[in-house]
Amino acid sequence: IRIHNRMILVSKSTQQTMEALTRLDIAAGVEIEIKTYDN
Repeated sequence: IRIHNRMILVSKSTQQTMEALTRLDIAAGVEIEIKTYDN
């Protein structure tokens, strides 16, 4: 089994950005985790 991790950092995200990320069409078997943090 191969596991590949990708991280995308979005600075100063807006509500529109977060909505777009949650609505992404992801292929079957691909898991995503979205974390937010404040600087």
